[in-house]
Amino acid sequence: MGDIGHGVALQEGNRIPEDSVTGVGGPVLLAASAPELGRGDVLAGRYQIEALIGTGGSGRVLRAFDRVARAAVALKILRSEYVSDPLWTERFSRELRVGRQIQHRNVCRVFDIGDADGQRFLSMELATRGTIRGEIGDAALKRPLEDRLTDARAVVAGAAALHAAGIIHRDLKPENILRMEDGRLVVSDFGLATDPGAGPTTTIMVGTPRYMAPEVVMGDPATVRADVWALGMVLHEILFGMRPDRSVIKRGARLYTPPPLSSTRERRLAQLCARCAEEDPRSRPASAVDVRREFEAAVLGRRSRHLQVTDRRRMIWGAVAIAAVASLGVIRDRWTSRAVASSSQLASSADTQRRVLQPVGSAVDWSRGTTRLANFDGRVHCLSFDRARNSIQVIWGEPRHAEEIAMDGTRRAATSLLPETYQSGCPQASPDGRSILFEKTIDGAQQILVSSFPDGRQGKSLVRGSAPRWLANGQEFSFAVDSLHAGIFSISTREMTVVADNLPGQSVLDGQAVDQSGSRLAVLYTTESFGNVLVVHALPGLEVLGRSEVPRWARNVHFGEAGRVLFTVLGPQGDRQLVSANSAVTNLRRVAMVSGADVQEYLSTPEHRLISTRKRTWDLYRQGADGALLPVTTDGRSVNGSLSPDGRLLVQRALPDSREVIVLRRPDGSEVQISDGPTDTSPSFVPNTEGCLYVSVVSSQIMECSGRDKVCHAIYTDQLIPGYPTADPSAEHVAYVTSLNVSRVRVISRTRPGTARDLGPVLPCAPVWTSNRRLWVAISNKSNRTTWAEMDIDTTKRTGETRTLSTLDARDQCGVWPKLPFG
Repeated sequence: MGDIGHGVALQEGNRIPEDSVTGVGGPVLLAASAPELGRGDVLAGRYQIEALIGTGGSGRVLRAFDRVARAAVALKILRSEYVSDPLWTERFSRELRVGRQIQHRNVCRVFDIGDADGQRFLSMELATRGTIRGEIGDAALKRPLEDRLTDARAVVAGAAALHAAGIIHRDLKPENILRMEDGRLVVSDFGLATDPGAGPTTTIMVGTPRYMAPEVVMGDPATVRADVWALGMVLHEILFGMRPDRSVIKRGARLYTPPPLSSTRERRLAQLCARCAEEDPRSRPASAVDVRREFEAAVLGRRSRHLQVTDRRRMIWGAVAIAAVASLGVIRDRWTSRAVASSSQLASSADTQRRVLQPVGSAVDWSRGTTRLANFDGRVHCLSFDRARNSIQVIWGEPRHAEEIAMDGTRRAATSLLPETYQSGCPQASPDGRSILFEKTIDGAQQILVSSFPDGRQGKSLVRGSAPRWLANGQEFSFAVDSLHAGIFSISTREMTVVADNLPGQSVLDGQAVDQSGSRLAVLYTTESFGNVLVVHALPGLEVLGRSEVPRWARNVHFGEAGRVLFTVLGPQGDRQLVSANSAVTNLRRVAMVSGADVQEYLSTPEHRLISTRKRTWDLYRQGADGALLPVTTDGRSVNGSLSPDGRLLVQRALPDSREVIVLRRPDGSEVQISDGPTDTSPSFVPNTEGCLYVSVVSSQIMECSGRDKVCHAIYTDQLIPGYPTADPSAEHVAYVTSLNVSRVRVISRTRPGTARDLGPVLPCAPVWTSNRRLWVAISNKSNRTTWAEMDIDTTKRTGETRTLSTLDARDQCGVWPKLPFG
């Protein structure tokens, strides 16, 4: 945490909770405990110290008399050891910028910043009546409702003023809401806030856990809707005397509110608090401005006309990619683990027609006229060039190996990298070669670490995220903040800037790259139409240089020679070809292809072009009695499948036009396509029938098809995107997993579809039925071992039976199916 006021220790029996971030507005105390500035001292020839208000790990808050303004003020004094720290300098400057630019009666005014007498300080409005922490809880319900409404209205108004100015507070809580002498409330403490001058979105990985939105706790950057979450918590405490019970939210219910809620007004207010605290950010009001509008409607006892339908649609599309690949693993691009989601139509396009840039020219066949440098019995994950040693570093296979290969082919040996640096992701050497960035899973979360040693020793965690790419200055790097956003992280200040895509709706991140000069950032997004948008930004300001929609399934973005952006796309025959774009993204041209294989990684050196290729194949196998893998398909396009006892086969097949459809293959070898896509996944047979199930990702529906006429109909819709629908032996129930946020297992009646029974969070693995009432689900994965648990669908509880399975490789989190000791 570490902000001013953390762990504030007040005297004379007064107490601020341990997670308090600010001491401004606390009780006025004698200054005897202030070792540096005492009562009567004058700071900067202007501020006469009167009393200590509070102390924290980073400084103190004093009451002072401003001799110039002739008024009492609060002074935040930074501890001497932090005065030269650029991080704290920026935080103080940020608080001044925010406090000065917002002129609102419910936002605390910040007057000035100063350096004098060895002290760095802020002067601000003095709250003589402390924070509202002591006014909530049991005390809240003893206050008249009208008084509580007045306070709630003031807090909402202050937060709305911040959001209207483009500012994210990031630490809204009762301790940061102060009571002024005239009784009004003000929102204070902007040391963690984002202001427009800091870039599209800037965040520091701090806050108060009990008021952090779920996505922020999990490592996502704070957004306006994260503020809305915290605002809902605070409003609930002001109005109803207690924080909501989050366990109720996690069970899918609305917020718990204490009885009695005797009026329509109170019920509407409780519903508003519930909407603010939705688990999915897209289901919350868009900002405190919307909360203010809904609050006034609720006070009048009527329903607000908020954009709930729009939010739901965004939630659906925003979940598609996570559902399809990151969570379910059911929409498989044969060449990459990335997938699709969200909505996008170019903001710069004036017409309603989608304009997708298509590459021109013919791709040069690089199968000819090239020298094969090395073969690998496994997938190549990373390719990098070491100029000093004139060699390339290759990370490949499962488990991963790291090798150095001389450019003249005379040397191939293991690198000095520690294995932990390349177990996930691709380690990145700094421009001067002295440090490396690498990824590592810590406490179940992907973290980016930095090491001052080329081999990765003594790595220090910097931020949650993946795919780091150094900028030319060696002090910053771009990275994937989450599945939706790219970001820039500064090692010196430990701040990150989240790159705004500026596209309508949300788009899933498919890759990002920085050019060698460090002057441009290319970001590739996937859209709801299963196409891609390429955006090129100038660094460091992140101005957009170009933005266009590029062909579906674009992948592997990076920069090549002449500053052009390179990426791969599907060719006419389903092969993956290399394509280049100019920085303005106004034209594409085909660069290269490799006969019989797909272009994967590409690297340009001063003398050479290096590429890695992979044979095009994705097929289904089954394990024979002797343990050998036997091919079930040989078309190279089959992703998921289900084999019936009578020899029928259902497969999810990737067509040349990039659609994913369901195909039935009969025992005689004949085939029939039973769905049209564009993205149909996870097929399975219904026991003792000729029917089958699959998921239409676009409509978020579980579909059932008859075995005779192949007519399909929807049997259930789940806005959290269903996957792996599996019928029990009696064909009465269907179990499936969801994917939005944390995957959950749910059960519906196949013959009488209604509300799904939720059995709790699981891994995104297909449930396995062992009886009509019991099924097994994957619950955890550690060290290439997956734990499964048996559940009773009637009680929705675990039976206590568990099994632990070995996983196939690092990308498999479900376990080797043939070794399951059940079903």
